[in-house]
Amino acid sequence: MGLPGAGKTVVAAELQRRVAGMRRVSRDELRAELLERPDYGDAEKRMLLGAVLERTERHLAAGRDVVLDGLTFSRRAERDALAAAAAKHGAAAVFALLELPLDVARRRVAGAQHAAADRTPALVADVAARFEPVAAGTLVLDATRPVEETAARLAAAVDAAR
Repeated sequence: MGLPGAGKTVVAAELQRRVAGMRRVSRDELRAELLERPDYGDAEKRMLLGAVLERTERHLAAGRDVVLDGLTFSRRAERDALAAAAAKHGAAAVFALLELPLDVARRRVAGAQHAAADRTPALVADVAARFEPVAAGTLVLDATRPVEETAARLAAAVDAAR
């Protein structure tokens, strides 16, 4: 989880590369798959969260590790829904917060092309304003560190949770 521009997608891809058999479920890819003309509104985001959780549960039911991508998980209810899905299948949910200064996130978003058309520096501020505190036990990672280092720490946490 983390702000737009935190590097969630690149860390998720590197984590998937490091953890054998891990599947990645991406809200951005599901949006492209399911919606011809996305509007990026709240109703669409709720629908896509449901689709992400459904696809995640299918992988968990098959005994696969899953990394989620394309979601900030800024709201506790979203994290709780994921934890419940994992628990339903006897899996551990490892939550990691990719943390970085707002100005760095805004700069990254302004300078990069992304699948989500609503990803702007203004969105960074909006997400930061609504970001609810993370639970104790959340792995907090410095998103300004090299991706390989961040993914290695996260992979170690996934291994420890098994």
